[in-house]
Amino acid sequence: MELLSPFSLSILELIIIACILFWIWCIIDVLRNKFEEQEKMTWLMVSIVLFIPGAILYVLFGRKYRIKN
Repeated sequence: MELLSPFSLSILELIIIACILFWIWCIIDVLRNKFEEQEKMTWLMVSIVLFIPGAILYVLFGRKYRIKN
């Protein structure tokens, strides 16, 4: 008996692709917005180094530090 059937593997691949796209979106969002002082570099490094947990932290906490136009 196989633990991963071809169907479940494709679902896993979709989850991985979704995570990567979410991570890329977070990095682009950090780069496109203005932050105070060194916060842009901080959130960029958190997102890059921690990958998905860093992107989740940015969405939960970092977006409120953006400067509103």
